[in-house]
Amino acid sequence: MKIVQLFTVICLVSIIGLAGCSKTSSPTNTPSATYTDDIGRTGRITGIPQRIISLAPGNTEIVYALGLQDKLVGITSYDNYPADVKNKTIVSDYSTVDMEKIVNAKPDLVLADSIQEKDIIPAMEKLGITVYTITPNSIEQLFGDLKTLGQITGKSNEAEALVSNLKTRIQSVADITGNLTELQKPRILYVTWHDPIWTAGSGTMIQYLIEKAGGTNIASDLQGYATITLETTIQRNPRLSSL
Repeated sequence: MKIVQLFTVICLVSIIGLAGCSKTSSPTNTPSATYTDDIGRTGRITGIPQRIISLAPGNTEIVYALGLQDKLVGITSYDNYPADVKNKTIVSDYSTVDMEKIVNAKPDLVLADSIQEKDIIPAMEKLGITVYTITPNSIEQLFGDLKTLGQITGKSNEAEALVSNLKTRIQSVADITGNLTELQKPRILYVTWHDPIWTAGSGTMIQYLIEKAGGTNIASDLQGYATITLETTIQRNPRLSSL
């Protein structure tokens, strides 16, 4: 039962909360919006974007969670949720971005990831493409991203409702798991990549979610996202791993 509760909260990192979205309407036009994204870039958008590209699976799920899927004109080959995403046009891989396909899609907003910070984002900026980078390190930063994207896209009401729903879901799980003893908490390895093994340590949103879900992160001594050897993983004896 505790493992089921753990997955309930871990799934929040992918914004699997579509059912909690508000059906309230938002304006079709919005004044200029100034934003600062998760890698510290400041930008300005005039009017509501009508053509959105997502360069990370998590960003795609956010687009759907806010009810913006009709404006989604490009995704990555790694996107697989929700099911409707299979009908969207693949314009890129995740770490290797196809700039020609992105330009041909004529986006007025690209939702990027920090993995594209070094080369891809500057290249898009040079082409005059508006980029917002989503790579939250905490749940509060994720909530901020949702609200900012809601403002940018004219979905502020939906964003506020989604954040409220997520907070309620997290708290309902934390109320159950908050009194667990250390012996009752399953030992967790959260795998972000398999060769080599990459995992999430302290200072990440994954660490926060594992703790809220009543688990113990076996990689909590590592900082940020880092590699861990198979030998170390075996020694630390996780009861559950996730990829």
